Amino acid sequence: MTEPSEAALEAWIDECVAHLRVADSYDVLRPHANEFLLIYGIIARTVRYADGYRVRVRTGYGSEAVALARASLEHAVTLQWIFVVQGGIDRFRVDSAHKRKEHYSNLATWLNSDELAQELKKLDPPPVGKRMPPFMSILRDLD
Repeated sequence: MTEPSEAALEAWIDECVAHLRVADSYDVLRPHANEFLLIYGIIARTVRYADGYRVRVRTGYGSEAVALARASLEHAVTLQWIFVVQGGIDRFRVDSAHKRKEHYSNLATWLNSDELAQELKKLDPPPVGKRMPPFMSILRDLD
């Protein structure tokens, strides 16, 4: 297998960005609908980070673009792990539910909001199961 050229990778990123901008709906097979809804945001974010990288490079801000390239690659690697590792989608689902509760709990604490703390109690508990590993473990698993 030969590596694609830099120009081919850039063209592919541009194609992904263009598709993301114009698509107003997606045809998803019913058995995969739940997974699609779960990971669409991270897919779109990966493409947007890659687009941000390309825009900055084209305008002469290559060193500032590096952080966006890294973020895009980390998201892409995480998505790959979710699909390659047996049970990855379930672990992502569990982890996302925990992070949602943690986010709102931290926000309620930071804002000192009793109202938000009460609403937090109404959320369903996260599903039982293993969470995602740290990013470096994800890289080792894929290696």
